[in-house]
Amino acid sequence: MRNFFEKITPWIVFLTALITYSLTMEPTNSWWDCGEYIATAYKLQVGHPPGAPLFLLVANLFSQLAFGNVEKVALMINFMSVVCSAFTILFLFWTIKILSKKIVQNQHITSLSAAVGSLIYTFSDSFWFSAVEGEVYAMSSLFTAVVFWAIIRWEQEVGKNQKADKWLIFIAYLIGLSIGVHMLSLLVIPAITLIYYFKKYDFSIKGFIVANFASVVLLGLIYNIIIPQFVNLAGKSEIFFVNNLSFPFNSGTIFFFLTTFITIISLLMWTKKNNLQNANTSILGFTFLLIGYMSFFTLIIRSNANTPIDENSPEDAVSLLSYLNREQYGYSPLLFGQYFNTEVENYGDGNPVYVPKYIVQEIKQIDSKVNKKQIGIFYQEELSNFKDTIVVKDKIKEVVSYEFKDHYAISDDRKSSVPEYKQNQSGFFPRMWSRDQRHIEAYKDWAKINNLNKQPNFIQNMRFFFNYQINHMYIRYFMWNFAGKQNDKQGHGELNNGNWISGINLIDNLRLGPQTNIPDHIKNNAGRNKYYFLPLILGFLGLVFHIKNNPKDTWSVFLLFIFTGLAIVIELNQTPFQPRERDYAYVGSFYAFSIWAGMGVLSIYNTLKERGLNNKKLLMTICSITLFVPLLMANQGWDDHDRSNRFTAREFAKNYLKSCEPNAILFTMGDNDTFPLWYVQEVEGYRTDVRIVNLSLLNTDWYIDQMKRDAYDGKAVPFSLNKNKYKQGTRDVAIYLEKGEASQKRLELTDFNKWIKSDRKETKIDFGKDYDYYYTKKIRIPVNKENIKHYKFQNDSILDYLDIELKTSQLEKKDIMILDLLENNDWERPIYFAITIGSSGRQFLYLEKYFRLDGMVYKLMPIDYSNSSEEIGGINTDILYPILIDDEPCSEQLRIPKNSTNSCNYAWGNLNSNIYLDETNIRMTMNFRNNFSRLAQELIKENKFKKAENVLDYCMKTMPPNKVPLNYFIHPIIESYYQLNANEKANNLTSKLANKYTSELEYYFSFPTRKINGVQLEILKNLQFFNQLVEIAQKNKHEDNNLMQQDFEKYYRKFLVL
Repeated sequence: MRNFFEKITPWIVFLTALITYSLTMEPTNSWWDCGEYIATAYKLQVGHPPGAPLFLLVANLFSQLAFGNVEKVALMINFMSVVCSAFTILFLFWTIKILSKKIVQNQHITSLSAAVGSLIYTFSDSFWFSAVEGEVYAMSSLFTAVVFWAIIRWEQEVGKNQKADKWLIFIAYLIGLSIGVHMLSLLVIPAITLIYYFKKYDFSIKGFIVANFASVVLLGLIYNIIIPQFVNLAGKSEIFFVNNLSFPFNSGTIFFFLTTFITIISLLMWTKKNNLQNANTSILGFTFLLIGYMSFFTLIIRSNANTPIDENSPEDAVSLLSYLNREQYGYSPLLFGQYFNTEVENYGDGNPVYVPKYIVQEIKQIDSKVNKKQIGIFYQEELSNFKDTIVVKDKIKEVVSYEFKDHYAISDDRKSSVPEYKQNQSGFFPRMWSRDQRHIEAYKDWAKINNLNKQPNFIQNMRFFFNYQINHMYIRYFMWNFAGKQNDKQGHGELNNGNWISGINLIDNLRLGPQTNIPDHIKNNAGRNKYYFLPLILGFLGLVFHIKNNPKDTWSVFLLFIFTGLAIVIELNQTPFQPRERDYAYVGSFYAFSIWAGMGVLSIYNTLKERGLNNKKLLMTICSITLFVPLLMANQGWDDHDRSNRFTAREFAKNYLKSCEPNAILFTMGDNDTFPLWYVQEVEGYRTDVRIVNLSLLNTDWYIDQMKRDAYDGKAVPFSLNKNKYKQGTRDVAIYLEKGEASQKRLELTDFNKWIKSDRKETKIDFGKDYDYYYTKKIRIPVNKENIKHYKFQNDSILDYLDIELKTSQLEKKDIMILDLLENNDWERPIYFAITIGSSGRQFLYLEKYFRLDGMVYKLMPIDYSNSSEEIGGINTDILYPILIDDEPCSEQLRIPKNSTNSCNYAWGNLNSNIYLDETNIRMTMNFRNNFSRLAQELIKENKFKKAENVLDYCMKTMPPNKVPLNYFIHPIIESYYQLNANEKANNLTSKLANKYTSELEYYFSFPTRKINGVQLEILKNLQFFNQLVEIAQKNKHEDNNLMQQDFEKYYRKFLVL
């Protein structure tokens, strides 16, 4: 029975995790990178650098379990994360069990400690988040868990089993495979090295120091040398064979791999022959690491297939290196470098960019004499066009033929492209390096800098490091998982968002202000989780116990804890205002601490036993109480980790596309208005006629190449520039240069583009290298009225041309491409911009006054809407009404085919049901509420009062206040209700919103003087919104308007004396 208990316990824990994650996983795609990963996995495409080929292969396998039902593909890939996470918990259980048995022999108590530790990690905030979505972190955690467990298994067997070193080979293979998921798994290497040292060598201070140093060197060797340099050498070999030896493409790569293979085989045979076991094992380990690493070949294979999603287009060893190095994301200094205000001294040369091209030579034979003449170097597309024009001549004395040679040409020599900063203004370990003005203002606050023009001193630099990078971006996340979490809102240092709490008011009051009079809508936030320090206390008890009883193992676990935590903090060197919380990057560190949390049970057991409690049953009963800790975590965390029945990301993505006419071009910008759309097109095949063009990617030549190709039902984007005009290093930016009267001239779009496209010397300006420039900011875009007949507007409302003025001193490549598109499209295909791109004219290339609001997109129209609204975009109620109201037939102007499943009516993804809405979802609902309120206002102007009230009612029904919190986007809804004489509805919303503002103000003003500065912005924001609400109430004679005015004045007086 005892053995059965020992065998069944880990599987009970595994099933607990599996069932928990299965019940709470998202049934479709999630926000952020998930849509991209699912889309690329389903059709084995190429995602963002550095790629995750093994993840894509395994995810593709799981996607087959959908058995052709495309709506279940995301579910199956999410389930893959569930399975990976559950197995991670299983391996954590076994790891804690093995480590515990080294100290305590009681099987029951070691199983209990393993169960408690692994269940604490099961219900930890960050790991649970990653476990229920189709992202790489769940699988990466599994590799971390298996590798650490495997080295412990090696430790158990070495000395007992002559073949124990097979575990080391297995580990090397797993590490190689893990590179194809995420680099985080490499951070187990230092812990592995120390376990190896402790087992193989007698302990000494010198040996210990050398082993630690060797562990870091080994990590650096694999991360900085083997992974990138293996590809780098293959790339250099490829260029040498093709360019110098005139071999065909891929010959150098094949030679390099054959040479590597022969060298490895030779070394293995030699070490075997000479009985060099350790050397042989090392070479085998290296070989299996490379075998695992070979999953990246799939990226090259699929990229050569020109898949619709083919980010960076890594088609050969030469381009793969840039892809793996994530060069498109830029560089941040690590040990020495610039600060945010360091002056640039010079610009150095970067690594040249090579691209495959073809040398074409003309061969003439006159009598017996052969002449060869090079006539050009072409891209593949250009070569195909050239071959179509070839006319082979056969005359009496002259024969003309052509020779085509593969060649890697330099697309961008990157001369003077790398900024070199003044050494005397740079420093050691620079943490404040970004030149973004928003980041600089944050540096000032975090590091307490008085003079931003002066170079930060070492104390200020370290203050930012400790206050922001360590405390805010690591310790805060650590405490989320083992103490508690304030709410699910992203925090940027303020007292009311994203902090850790404990649930013990005495402590939380000291850190975050009073906790007893928190307004209900804040207190009831699903993300408010209180663990009362219990997991943290267990972890520290386990740490102390582990140090006392097995310091060697403690150090190994500690290295895992540090390298998957603080070491990542140092390496990332993050800036303030990250796009989202980054706790998922540190789950390996939380994994290590959960080992100690499990050992906390042993500490309690040992302490009770040392104090004379020897009754085994009573001991087990008392220790079993520790199971309450993971149960508490499960109870607290379930509501904010339960994504079941939530389809918002998918439906909101479809809503973007539903607003678009057939064959449209839709510009997007960020992750959440691009990746979910990729998912619904690539996986579910929804509205594939719409071409999605991501503006941030449109600054790259490889992405423009892809946009120029057809994809499914979507026609190529009609760009006219050939590759030589937009290749990397060409027209990356065009600079404005004033030229007197010429700058006041308004150019036709054709003439402006002709100037920008020109390669003539007079269109360039020399700033160390030639840059394109433009001399006027005024452009006129003609309207082709023949191509817009389907718009069905009165002729007198349609403009003959659109005049825009570029209020910027430079144009990026994406801007140049948009202008080229506007010329060549000539109004033939509808053009849209996602409303989530931004709110400034710069982001829309100053076309915004010609936008019409069609739900989640703006449509470029031949109409001037600048006087129709203070906000961007005019409104056609006949179009927008059926888009937002799901029981209305679509407008003919959207040209949706009859009986089409692609209806224009928006869906809401169960928004108004009992599902969990996190901050990302809530942020999206603000756009919808704004849509509804603006539509209602326009209907009121048109005297369509019944329809207007229906819009407002539908909005509040779809996004009820109990699911979508009331906020300032409700103000125009209230005003519209008043205008419609729906006073009861308006008064009800006004009262609720006034109570929200007053309860928050009352709470924030209760903060002690030393803390109130931390919520001053919240006070100011609430006062501004409350003042607006009071004005609405007074204007419409709300029964409590006088009381509301008094409340506002009371709080305003308090604010004035802060």
